[in-house]
Amino acid sequence: MAVISYNLLEDFPKINHDFVLTIGNFDGLHLGHQTILKKTFDIAFEKGYKKVLITFSNKPAALFEENFLNTQIFPITSKIEYFKRLGIDYIFVFEFNSNLKNLSADDFLKFLSSNSHLKDVVVGQNFTFGKGKSGNSTLLKKYFENNNVFVTIIPLLYKEGKLISSTMIRQHIISGDFLINKYLFEPFYIKGLVESGKHFGRLIEFPTANIYIYEQIIPRPAVYATITAYKKDDLNSYNYDFSMTFIGTKGEIETHIFDKNLDLYNKEIKVYFISFIRDNIKLESLAHLENLLQNDKGNIIKFFKSIDALEIGPEKFLKKISGRIFDVQF
Repeated sequence: MAVISYNLLEDFPKINHDFVLTIGNFDGLHLGHQTILKKTFDIAFEKGYKKVLITFSNKPAALFEENFLNTQIFPITSKIEYFKRLGIDYIFVFEFNSNLKNLSADDFLKFLSSNSHLKDVVVGQNFTFGKGKSGNSTLLKKYFENNNVFVTIIPLLYKEGKLISSTMIRQHIISGDFLINKYLFEPFYIKGLVESGKHFGRLIEFPTANIYIYEQIIPRPAVYATITAYKKDDLNSYNYDFSMTFIGTKGEIETHIFDKNLDLYNKEIKVYFISFIRDNIKLESLAHLENLLQNDKGNIIKFFKSIDALEIGPEKFLKKISGRIFDVQF
């Protein structure tokens, strides 16, 4: 079972097994991140080491950009869950604050090397650390190999001529392009508690679950083909249903689950985004809204049918379109 710590400075020195360490934000857990993690696992298996990971509870850009907006692909709770399911032994969640921002590269390296059980380090080629990003993967390798710690630098990953990066993933999500799901460990989703809305949908037999997001990036306002997951009665697993989701200009999110009338208030749901359907348009009346929604539903069902999603079912379809090199369950 994974040990999860929010106190890196106090708990990192306490690890008393030989271990391999990887460090990164790992936002989105895309194929590039998974390549780093796979190498970490390979080293741990080959040498009998524990697997240790340091990540951040917020994006470092939050302290560097004056007009920063939260653009995390997945919230920290989702990342921790992924790491646990993958089998990381020690997960250190570190808040990127002003103290860390001002920590010199040399001091950071000295802190890591203070634990004599550190034997291997795995990072991506573009890994940086220290005040002003003064440290990089080359400096890390040089420092640790002088201290008998082996460092593996994973090259940047390109697919179809594109650099697979969190920045690229975010750009596609904002634009409403979800072909990038094939690069992610799990297709992009928004997670939140269902809150009470205006109930217009119920008047025309299109009930929606309304969620408001504060910790994740949000696609542009539009209508999307989605799959919505909600907890089963045992709370240990999810039901998955086809749905359509509307994102408004103020970031409000409403999802309509097809052919179901569920009471999801105050329950957590996950809305997986599969494809852009249409831009939002100005509504003239409630009847106009009803006709529009009926047309949207028909088009989305046709879309899912055209890509064989209806045949294999929503849960298996999500696994089919994701990009993962680890065989674990959602």
